[in-house]
Amino acid sequence: MIIDHRTYTTKPVHTGNFLELWERMALPYQMKYLGGFVGMFTCDVGDLSQVVHMWRYEDQGDRERRRAGYVRGCGLAGICEGAEGLRIDREDGNQDP
Repeated sequence: MIIDHRTYTTKPVHTGNFLELWERMALPYQMKYLGGFVGMFTCDVGDLSQVVHMWRYEDQGDRERRRAGYVRGCGLAGICEGAEGLRIDREDGNQDP
C-alpha cells in the first residue's frame, strides 16, 4: 500500500475558499475515479494556509491507473484554473506505510 500525500499552500486567508472549491468541484470526481480517500486535513496551529490531502493505493501501478482515468474522465482544467487564484504552491509525495 502507498499513500499519495499532497500539501497545498493557499494564499493567506483563502484556505476556506480553496476547500469549498475543492469539495464542490474536485471531490466528486476524485471519489468516482480515485477511491481510497483517506482525508483532507487543515491545522489550527502552525501554517494555517496549508491543506493536506491523502489517497490510498495498493501500489504505484494502481495509483497510475486510477489517476489516468481521473485525468481522462473529468474537467480537471476547470478545477485547476479556479484554484490557481487561491493557491501558492503544491508539494507531492508518496509514502509506504
